[in-house]
Amino acid sequence: MLSSRPLLTMFYSYLPLWCVALPLLGAILIYLIGDAHERVRDICTTAVTVATFVLVLLMYPPVI
Repeated sequence: MLSSRPLLTMFYSYLPLWCVALPLLGAILIYLIGDAHERVRDICTTAVTVATFVLVLLMYPPVI
């Protein structure tokens, strides 16, 4: 029988909030960087994308 405890702890975790907030904060940062520093903007874009992917992967085991 499946235990509901990991699923319940996920609902009270801030991880889903960070999965939504991080790309939004990253988009604001990337917008502020703009065309002034294209290389830094691209590095920030990649870093935010990888960090969001890692956060989503951290949520994967409790869901299954």
